[in-house]
Amino acid sequence: MSDITQVAHVLRNYRTFRQKPGSQGGGANHAGLKHLKNADFDRVAERILQRSWHNRKVASSMFKMAESVEALLNLQLKWEERYALARLLISSLTYAGLYRLEQEPGGNEASPYFIVETGQSLSIDQASPRKTRTDHPFPRWTRNYDDEGNRLVKPSYPSPPELEYKPEFPRNHKQEFSPWLEAVHQLEWVPFRINEEFLDLVQKLDKDTATRVIQSIPPDYDKRRKALDRKYKTKGLQKVDKKYQTNKPLTEEENRKRKTWWREHYVLEEQKRAFESRRVKFEQDLRAAENLRGKRFFHRLKMCHRGRIYYPEFSYQGSDFARAVIEFADGLNLDEEGWTHLLIHTENVFAERDDVDARLEKGIEDAGDYVSIGLDPMGQFVDWSTADKPFCFLRSCLEITDGLAIEYQKPESKAAQKTYSNEETRLVEKIIERWRETGRGAIGDGELTFQTHLPVELDQSNSAFQHIALMMDDKDLQEKANMGTVWSDLYTEVAKSDRMNISGLTDGKEKRKIIKLVAVPWSYGAHNRTCANDLIGFREESPHKAAYLNTLTVREVNDLTGKIIEVLNDEFKTCVEYRKKVEACVKAVKSSGVSDVIRWFTPLSFQMIQRKHKVKKVQGTVWSGLRDVEPQVFQPLGIDWEKNKTSAPANLVHSMDAALIHAVLCRSRFVGCRDRDTGEVWVEFRGPEDRYIYPVITIHDAFACHAPFASHLKNKLVSGLAELYKHFDPIKAFESLTIGGNFDPRDREIDLTTGKNIFS
Repeated sequence: MSDITQVAHVLRNYRTFRQKPGSQGGGANHAGLKHLKNADFDRVAERILQRSWHNRKVASSMFKMAESVEALLNLQLKWEERYALARLLISSLTYAGLYRLEQEPGGNEASPYFIVETGQSLSIDQASPRKTRTDHPFPRWTRNYDDEGNRLVKPSYPSPPELEYKPEFPRNHKQEFSPWLEAVHQLEWVPFRINEEFLDLVQKLDKDTATRVIQSIPPDYDKRRKALDRKYKTKGLQKVDKKYQTNKPLTEEENRKRKTWWREHYVLEEQKRAFESRRVKFEQDLRAAENLRGKRFFHRLKMCHRGRIYYPEFSYQGSDFARAVIEFADGLNLDEEGWTHLLIHTENVFAERDDVDARLEKGIEDAGDYVSIGLDPMGQFVDWSTADKPFCFLRSCLEITDGLAIEYQKPESKAAQKTYSNEETRLVEKIIERWRETGRGAIGDGELTFQTHLPVELDQSNSAFQHIALMMDDKDLQEKANMGTVWSDLYTEVAKSDRMNISGLTDGKEKRKIIKLVAVPWSYGAHNRTCANDLIGFREESPHKAAYLNTLTVREVNDLTGKIIEVLNDEFKTCVEYRKKVEACVKAVKSSGVSDVIRWFTPLSFQMIQRKHKVKKVQGTVWSGLRDVEPQVFQPLGIDWEKNKTSAPANLVHSMDAALIHAVLCRSRFVGCRDRDTGEVWVEFRGPEDRYIYPVITIHDAFACHAPFASHLKNKLVSGLAELYKHFDPIKAFESLTIGGNFDPRDREIDLTTGKNIFS
């Protein structure tokens, strides 16, 4: 019996299941499957088995199954009905014996359950990346769900399904042009491949603990653990803990010793957990890259309710390793301009923070070091592994080395080599020797050419502050956010403040990173808790870069966040004013009682619908494969106006950086203003068939392309950013759509052409 037949059989006969008293009933009747025919059950079974669910969290996965089946059967379910369907579908997989539900070892009752394939253990997912297809692109989007159950635009979360916004799609893409949709297609048509030489190199490096970049535990963990355990015994803390647990009074000294030891224990174990988590993710990426070895592949994308575009988990939008091992499938001849951007990109991933011209000059100066690394990655491990993005930096060094191998074989270069020293000559010979082994480069029309497949990035500097500065027309903030003629590093300047002299925080790079992680969400209104969570998330994902953060408890991270925010409130009053303006609009919507959503149109016709709901914890029974279990989920309730208010400033900024992406990718030019009554927006389009001739990748406020096209893309981004705000006033438009009233186009001169560091 096939897997599909097994699951379909369970679904047909599985009408009810046990449940927690008082919870919503389940089974096929309550799940909207009451009137299905036998063939329909087969379709449902096939749909939920299309994806690999191994090692996925139950709570999120079962709702994704339900959402996909709901679209397949064209059901219109309320939350309770979707929840019943979700429970039924996950239980059908376990009753069929294909999967089981399991908690991580050492977890507690509140720990999440994971879906584990029969015969497998709860470990790393070895399946091919989801939403990735080989050989040919995914079909165009014609509705919000495709035939495989993928959803393009995800609604504001949390929201009941019956209230979710459902975007409209053009009936004929050749006659009706949707800028944001064409932007998605533009990205989905980009072919990628795995750089096999780099994958082999990383696997080789990883086998030796001396050259392993992603360690599974902190390097000094065993030493610190033994010292802590020894202290626990010698200080008599076992007796102290026993007194504490039996509610016996402790002396002041006993209490101090106990708190000190447990703080050190907690910090050390949190750091260990962060290393372990990062290692698991790396191993998962390694397997995903191996599965795609030798294949040409494409991604299926998704969007959030703000218009931002997201790639699958294993993609160029992912980890440092993923960005280094994934490259464009089609190469491009590396020309002189391409060399410029390749060198700048290499300095960027190493972590240089300076004027773009200074980075280029340093890249030229450091080219010899890059070649040394490219020729001997294992021997030069210490030199490249300390980079901000070590894998991307190593990948760039290899690209430079291979590119120079071609350059050194050109006639004009051979003539110059006659004047080289013996040392320089030997280096050239080593570079060409490597070229003979790798075979990169081609001879066309009697001329040697080097084809580059490496994406080079153009990162928008201080993007949140730039958007707010343009919205609020604050020239001073524009200068601080790197939109002027002189290089400015906003986060480094904040770090120089006397109020940022923090005991123990001596690493300048970590200090800048901490301030940036707080400043970006703060700039558009995030709560202190959200900013602190970003710091905790950073040390979990990159514990090797968080030496100071690793010494702090959660409470101390919160205190640090508050200290930074106090400085930001004083330094950037325009951001505070921006936040107040947007929040006032949300308050007005609530007071009017006319709507419970925050509705907004971007200049590229993407409709942003924000609705934030309160939630409550819900537990219903599902079958684990061995017994009944009750995974915890969250049910949306009434509107949470406080979250609506605090989320709106950030979402407005994100919708504007998304609008820039949409405009640049679909080759449109914003030239006017939205008509409040008709909703019309004046945008000049080139048309869906007139696509870019080169591939582009977006990572929210950063872009990547082949090095030879980087200057062209940079010019489009800078001019697009200026045009976005030249006639359009987002604040006035937002006020008009929420509070009411008309707004007129503004006509102001915005010249950003001298801002060479806006995207660099």
